[in-house]
Amino acid sequence: MTKEIFTKQQLEAAIIEYNLTELVNTLPPQNYIARRKKTVRSSIEDLYKDLMLTPYLKAIPKRPGVRPNKGLPSKAATIEALYGLNRYYRELIEALDEKWVRKAIKYALKNNQNADPALVKRLKTENNVYYNNALKTKEKEIKKAQTVEKMLQNVIADESLSYAGAIIDLTQPEVSKDLNSVALPLAENALVFIAVYPKDMLKALKLIEDLELAYVDNIVWDRDVQLPTGTWSKNQHTNILIALKGQPNEPVNEFQLLSIHFEHKTKSLTSLPDYYFSMMEEMCPGEQYLEVFSNRQFSDKWHIFEINKEEKE
Repeated sequence: MTKEIFTKQQLEAAIIEYNLTELVNTLPPQNYIARRKKTVRSSIEDLYKDLMLTPYLKAIPKRPGVRPNKGLPSKAATIEALYGLNRYYRELIEALDEKWVRKAIKYALKNNQNADPALVKRLKTENNVYYNNALKTKEKEIKKAQTVEKMLQNVIADESLSYAGAIIDLTQPEVSKDLNSVALPLAENALVFIAVYPKDMLKALKLIEDLELAYVDNIVWDRDVQLPTGTWSKNQHTNILIALKGQPNEPVNEFQLLSIHFEHKTKSLTSLPDYYFSMMEEMCPGEQYLEVFSNRQFSDKWHIFEINKEEKE
């Protein structure tokens, strides 16, 4: 954009129109333009001059091109022309406040660095980034503490009872290599979901055989992110095998599982989505369920099955 050139008469008329007489008398434009940037001290003096302009710049109407009379420059254009400002520098000055100017001066003196509105903006930005990161870290710590607290309050399954459904999550890192001794307290007719990475499919099928279940279907949890679990393929999904004990009631149409369930960017998710737990409850309503290799306890209907109970004792 070409910078507009105004005559001395236009600028003098604009100074009167916009009540800028006090400003130009307090901070003469010629003194402002003859700025010194040779020393830290002189740069600090210049920064205070910038701060003097701030309230006037903030008072500029946000609607561009304001011209009360034909041929008279706008207030923004008047100040820019008087003080030799471009749009970028004007916006930096407009954003100044005394608190952050003081911080920038302290920083400049400590680091022997010139002070200017750009330094003020940088320090503000770095401060915002620091506190945003600190806030995120704090939120993660709170969430982790809540998860630990919830795990401590988990209801352990009573093996003398029988459960109408179970979710076995073989993707968990604490899964034992030897699953031959697993004996779940399942009801005579029960539904079982087994979550497994594609590379561990044989392990899941062996578990189905050992539990004397009948494999009936296989669905996919699309995690929308590549996982470090594939060797021959760029794996980004987890398989959910559906197996039955006995003959539980088949679901009505609206409660059938989606063959592919998509959840956006779930690399950090360490347990199955709520979707599978809620669908288990819909398919086997009014029952109690088991979580195997999982400690999330979706609801009070779910009970943690301690598969490595002997090892803990």
